[in-house]
Amino acid sequence: TTTTTTTTTTLKIVSVNCGNWGSSRSEIMEGLKAHDIDILCMQETWARTVITVPGYTVYQQNRTIARKQGRTIAGGGVAILCKEALRTLQTTTYVDRVTERIDIIVRQGNGPSINICNVYRPPVKSSPEDDRIDDFDETELPCGQNTYVVGDFNLHHKSWDTFAAGDKGGERLYTWMCEVGMKPWNDREEATRLSGDQRSSPDVIFGPCNVKADWEMLENWNSDHSPIQALIPFSPHKENAPVRKKVWCWSKADWNKYNAELDKKVPMILRCKQPLESIYRLTATILEAAKCAIPRKLQSLTARQTKCWWTEEVEQLILKRNNLIKRMQKATYVVGAADYVQLKKIREEVKEAIEREKQKAWEHKIEKLDHYTGMREVFKAVKVMDGRTVKSRSCKLQEDGAEVVDIIECCNILNKHYAEVSKRHAVYPLHPRLNTSAITTSESPFNNVELDTALQRLETHKSPGIDQVHNEMLIKMGPKAREALLHTINQSWETSTLSPKWKKARTKPLQTRQGPYTQKQLLPRRPYQQPL
Repeated sequence: TTTTTTTTTTLKIVSVNCGNWGSSRSEIMEGLKAHDIDILCMQETWARTVITVPGYTVYQQNRTIARKQGRTIAGGGVAILCKEALRTLQTTTYVDRVTERIDIIVRQGNGPSINICNVYRPPVKSSPEDDRIDDFDETELPCGQNTYVVGDFNLHHKSWDTFAAGDKGGERLYTWMCEVGMKPWNDREEATRLSGDQRSSPDVIFGPCNVKADWEMLENWNSDHSPIQALIPFSPHKENAPVRKKVWCWSKADWNKYNAELDKKVPMILRCKQPLESIYRLTATILEAAKCAIPRKLQSLTARQTKCWWTEEVEQLILKRNNLIKRMQKATYVVGAADYVQLKKIREEVKEAIEREKQKAWEHKIEKLDHYTGMREVFKAVKVMDGRTVKSRSCKLQEDGAEVVDIIECCNILNKHYAEVSKRHAVYPLHPRLNTSAITTSESPFNNVELDTALQRLETHKSPGIDQVHNEMLIKMGPKAREALLHTINQSWETSTLSPKWKKARTKPLQTRQGPYTQKQLLPRRPYQQPL
């Protein structure tokens, strides 16, 4: 599929409870095309497989917990569809026995990123078929100047719903919005759900108070919920503009504040009885604490642009290579042998272009010098003068003050000396090992000693997994946070339960050998995804 760069100054967001993606797929596809929707937030997808839509990047979270223990998993699920031209990133995924939520950020050309949170809170009814407890906490929702919260909350308040009677949950949600500077964008005189003769507005869009609300209800898409649309200010990226990634600035992190934020949510994690709920809550807590205490910075482009080989030709080749890698890494794209051959060709073109520009820059630098030696000798002399290499010098072998010339005698002397050195005990830096007295059996839970030893072995400045939790975030945990981490690990160990994200890995195409390639030799390498 071909993608186009967004040129509008507004971002069109639509939220809808589709009531089963499979049965509403055709109507939703027509709606995406007819209204030219940039971002579509869906609730109750009822999906058990990966959702694919041409021209859109899909972030989804299927329901993983049944309404009652021992029953089959049915219903639920949330998903966000974003145009491929938008620069988006998934930040949070949260699921418990009641709430399902997924957050993304949309990067702008100028200005801070836009946070979009998609929530589905089903109606909780105390009955023999439903033993869930309604512990929905509105304070866990994101807030801020560029944050928009959409979804089906099944909560009612007169500020967005004049058809249904208000409830305590809706009052708490409205109070929280007033405290954080947000407001409902809905027109309270329009009902978003029509079931028989009953009207209500469980579908809501919240936005900052200082942004003018631009809200509209669209025609129905084969569901008892009507889609609701919001237009928000947006600054698009320029076409083919270089991407500046945001990275964590570990040197300026406030680790005391980080642990203080973690300690607030530790009791809630320790109360979780389901392992998946503990994993999701712990992951979300770590990322939220990191956002509060660890600043982020944009990768500088000046380092590249000051290189002698950085030209417009090299920049375009690098962008072409990066776009191909992004397309191959998408879950919806079927990678073939032709893609790897094309990637190899582009990489060679980038390498050749850089070497060519380096050669041009070097020739330009020395073209005015009066020298009679070759290029290789000049370059070696420059490296010696800069101190990058040490000038080689010959070394003579002596024994008892006399110089040894015979090659066999030199070898015997060296062998004799090596034999003496090899008998000495060498001291090597060893990794921390477990105390044998503290090792537990396979049937007993892990203890604090084993957890501390495992954290000591983690390496820093490494890429995170799909859950975006870095090793630095785990290493800097305080005692209370480590207790929650140990609780989650033991729950996962005792119940043999793993998070779906732990079973996934990022795919990075690697060249297996030099020379002509066959299809088998161009298979991607899938590294193992470490838990947390």
